[in-house]
Amino acid sequence: MLARYLVAAVDYLTKLNSADYIEFGFSGKPAVSQNIFNYVCLDAWCFPALTGAGLDTSNNQACLFKSLVAATASTTFTLKKNGASIGTANFAAAATTATFTVAADANFVSGDILTVTAPGSQDTTLADLSFSLGRRS
Repeated sequence: MLARYLVAAVDYLTKLNSADYIEFGFSGKPAVSQNIFNYVCLDAWCFPALTGAGLDTSNNQACLFKSLVAATASTTFTLKKNGASIGTANFAAAATTATFTVAADANFVSGDILTVTAPGSQDTTLADLSFSLGRRS
């Protein structure tokens, strides 16, 4: 009986350590071209190709980028792997949820860096951001 509980505990901890989600928040308005998020990878994983609202139904992956204060104008953030663009997240005027354009899967390995960079001009109102990425191993 104890062995069954130990196996269940190890299975739970293994799933917990696989970190299926990357999440961050940013308070206030991002400055021009500011890197608002940097994530150093500890293991291999994939940022899936996404279009639209951030749902990859073929792999049951989701990526959400929201703001508490809506954008005044179209505002596009750049998603980067080791400094090179892998896609964008755009808040349309008056939107509080971004749409994504990530044309192809971006495979990361230990030591790679995922960065989210604010646009080259600051939106007058867009603020208080939250980002959640369901990553794929």
